[in-house]
Amino acid sequence: MSDCPTNPVDLPGHFFHTLHDNGAIKYQGQVVGRIEPGLFLVELFSYNDGLRTHRQVVPVSDMTGWRFYPSAEEMIDYHERVTR
Repeated sequence: MSDCPTNPVDLPGHFFHTLHDNGAIKYQGQVVGRIEPGLFLVELFSYNDGLRTHRQVVPVSDMTGWRFYPSAEEMIDYHERVTR
């Protein structure tokens, strides 16, 4: 994964996966923007067809352990590798 953010301010625009405890993908989406320090608006995508489903506000503390990607293509590539 290239260009992964190291500072939460740089998260908007990045795609992500959240993971179950066993490492399987739980949710996927994109960070839409920073609302205020420590709060981000994210858009979730359907696991079945990849279509956008809804947006929600997430505290940065809940993002610990998420995998971030600079592009949708890199997110999809990771998904395809772990589901083979």
